[in-house]
Amino acid sequence: MLSPGFLALALVLFLVLLLPVDRLRRAGWSPRALGAYLLAMLLLGLVLAELPGPTRFLVPILVIGYLAPFVVARVGLDRVRPASHPGVTVERPPIKQVSGPARDVPRPGPRPNGAADEEPAGVQDDSNRSDRGDGAEAGRTSRSE
Repeated sequence: MLSPGFLALALVLFLVLLLPVDRLRRAGWSPRALGAYLLAMLLLGLVLAELPGPTRFLVPILVIGYLAPFVVARVGLDRVRPASHPGVTVERPPIKQVSGPARDVPRPGPRPNGAADEEPAGVQDDSNRSDRGDGAEAGRTSRSE
């Protein structure tokens, strides 16, 4: 005959294991697979409580077996992949351009701090290059760095 303490432990363990079993049930597992999971976890928990020797090996298996339905159940993956449902469409906003203008494009407007109108050394104004007739292609810029 089983002791009342052992039966109480089995009942508490059974009640605690109902949470991941419900999660797996909502994920679409068959009743046979749910029963096998519940029985395996219940046996692991009871062996862990009765035999102190294999504790080092059984605790990690029991913890991973308990937490895995909350992490990898199909219900949790549906939030990541909603396209698997035929009636669901995901509308994404357009991509926002966040980069600034290119460095060699002159910016309109006044120069900061009342700077003079002449360009710093090494920077050339290419806006009139095709008019000067020096053979350079219009629109190309050159930088001397």
